[in-house]
Amino acid sequence: MNKTDRIERIRRDIDLQISCYHHRIDILDKRRNKLIGISKNIFDPHALIPIWYDDIEEWIKGHPFPKTCIDMVYQNKEIAFNNSLACNTYQIDYHIVKCKPREYYIDKYLK
Repeated sequence: MNKTDRIERIRRDIDLQISCYHHRIDILDKRRNKLIGISKNIFDPHALIPIWYDDIEEWIKGHPFPKTCIDMVYQNKEIAFNNSLACNTYQIDYHIVKCKPREYYIDKYLK
């Protein structure tokens, strides 16, 4: 093996390593972006609403007791999920939706 062949082999090895590192960086960036997206949802208010409604305002407007609906707005998704475990044992299936803070609905519908 002459000097030129060795240099080419070393260059190919270096290029392969660089390519592997770039691929790994892409994987880590995607994972980081996904975790950032998940973490944003953790601290946003979420509500449990019946499965046949798309958002909580639609449910509040059609409900005779709006406070009952507003009571289903929770501080974060984890609390909403934990409460959904108990709620889904009733005759109505609920799903979790992102919503505005509880105070917004109190000001808009109860005052």
